Amino acid sequence: MINISFTGHRPDKLGGYDWNSTKNKKIREKIREVVTEVIGQGDGTEKFKSILGGALGIDQFGADVMFDLRDILPNNVFVEIAVPFKD
Repeated sequence: MINISFTGHRPDKLGGYDWNSTKNKKIREKIREVVTEVIGQGDGTEKFKSILGGALGIDQFGADVMFDLRDILPNNVFVEIAVPFKD
């Protein structure tokens, strides 16, 4: 299993809180490009897992990309949202 992790800023340091702002779209496109490249380097049998915090910003952008890739490769891409505490 190959783990793919994300870390980064909140929306106020990125393209703002508009999910569809030009800058936020470009960030998600770049994340997709890099993750797709990593997945494409394998032989098709590897499993890829991403554990994300779910916070606004890069966590959610990474999750968005990974969920899309999971839909394409349901047997090879796994996504887990890590909730640190219930409250």
